[in-house]
Amino acid sequence: MIRNRIFCAPLALCLLALGTFGGTTAQAQDAIQTGLDIQEAFRAYQTAVLEDQGSDAAKLVSQGTIAYFEDAREMALYGTLDELESRTFTDRLQIVLLRHRVPLKKLETFSPEEIFAFAVDNGWVGKRSIGTLDVGTVRLEGGAAMGQALRETQPTDLELRFVYEEENWKLDLLPLLAVGNERFSQLAEQQQLTGEELILGIIGNVTGSEVSRSIFDPPLTRAE
Repeated sequence: MIRNRIFCAPLALCLLALGTFGGTTAQAQDAIQTGLDIQEAFRAYQTAVLEDQGSDAAKLVSQGTIAYFEDAREMALYGTLDELESRTFTDRLQIVLLRHRVPLKKLETFSPEEIFAFAVDNGWVGKRSIGTLDVGTVRLEGGAAMGQALRETQPTDLELRFVYEEENWKLDLLPLLAVGNERFSQLAEQQQLTGEELILGIIGNVTGSEVSRSIFDPPLTRAE
C-alpha cells in the first residue's frame, strides 16, 4: 500500500540554540531576539494547526504560501491534463487533492486565505507531523531566517524558512514543497509507477476510496 507522505506541512520549531555569532554584542543580541521572535511565531502557527484554527494559521504563513494555495485552487477548478503535466509532482498532487476533497461551490468562492484555512481546518497541512518537530540553530540568509528542523531532538536534513512580512516573521512553506517533490519522485521510481498512478494511489490511501482517472479532468472550463 502506498503510504501517504504529504507534509506540505510545516515543521514544528522551538529555538534551542543560536550557536556562536561572530559579530558585535548588539548584533548578537539582535540575532538572539530574531530567534526568539521566530520561536514565538512558529509556536503560534503550531498551535493553530493542531487546534484546526485555519484563519489564525493563514495569518502566520508567508504571502508566497498563500499565493501557492490560491494558484492550486484555480488549477483545481480549471487546470487541464496538459496543464497539470507541466507542473511538479507535488503541485499536481495538491491540485488534484483540492479537486477531490473540496466542494465545488467552495472552490469557486474561497479567497486565497480561505482555501489555506480550509485545508488547515481539515487537518491537511502537516497536522500529524508538526507536533514532533523542533528547531535547532537559526541563521540569517538573504533577509530570511533558516532554522534546522529536529525530530525528537535529532537533526534532520530539512531547514525551515521564515520571511519578515508585515512586521512579523512568517513561516514559508514553499521550500518544503520542493523537498516533498523529490521524495515523491523517488517513491514513484521505487514502486515503478507513473506520476498519475502514484497520485491516484495516494488519494485512495488518504480517502479510503478508489479514485478514477476522471479526477484529472477539470470540473469547469475557463471563460473565453
